[in-house]
Amino acid sequence: MLHVLSYIFVLAMDQKADEKRERTTGMAEAQIEDYTKVNGAAKAKELFPTKAATSIVIQVRLAGQSDFDYAHEISLCMEQSALVRGTGIAKRSPEDLIEKMAQSHAVIATTESGIWVGFGYYHAWEGGKFVANSGLIVAEAYRESGVAKAIKEKLFAIAKKHYPDAKIFGLTTSQAVMQINSELGFRPVTYGRITQDPSFWAGCQSCVNHPILESKNHKICMCTAMLYEPDRQAGTTQKPAAAATGTAMSHWKLAMAERWLRWKHRVRKTTPIFQQSEAKTITIKVV
Repeated sequence: MLHVLSYIFVLAMDQKADEKRERTTGMAEAQIEDYTKVNGAAKAKELFPTKAATSIVIQVRLAGQSDFDYAHEISLCMEQSALVRGTGIAKRSPEDLIEKMAQSHAVIATTESGIWVGFGYYHAWEGGKFVANSGLIVAEAYRESGVAKAIKEKLFAIAKKHYPDAKIFGLTTSQAVMQINSELGFRPVTYGRITQDPSFWAGCQSCVNHPILESKNHKICMCTAMLYEPDRQAGTTQKPAAAATGTAMSHWKLAMAERWLRWKHRVRKTTPIFQQSEAKTITIKVV
């Protein structure tokens, strides 16, 4: 019942956002000019992109104390995204996200005027033997703009710098994230190839698919595990693939997940809040 009510709430919020966009799109030039004078050009660009924006600059950087105020909004976006998709993203509390920011283990993307755009973090497991890239989320208005890839690349670089010998991994149901991971050198593996730390798997308890994970004894679930191994990338000799069958199964699972996501995208036929045609250019600066 709680999931149904939450889903209804998300739909209501989407409807309100649609109504707001319709109202702002129909505003007269004079009204937009007045808004710009009072609130500044940066705010006007984001609220009235068709009329006022020639470009949007998004900065991808290491998150810190000055970003704590974004934690609640990011946490809520994670929860709503999981509800809408019906899978993926385990819930993370604002306190959890603030802890990652305070440890300099998180990357955030914001616009020039301070609007939150995207977020992700990493966490070391088993004394640094493994590093997980987790919690990747992009605000709906800025999806398919290249922000997710910029965040992933930034997190990947930081993790390799601080843990050069660690195996870096992630769990995902997103076809886009799988593609980004593949470009970075990740490959699909069985769950037995990533960390077995109970604390890591405890983080999946808030995911809607956790009962599946438990029923399969943490060996398989809806997420695809992807792993980056420094030794493999360096060209060193690997041990014979003890899990050849499992690896083949992971590739099959990846293909099936891609087909499912493509089908779901066609069925939903949703229009993102942000349209490329509404702004001339998007510039992503990684600092």
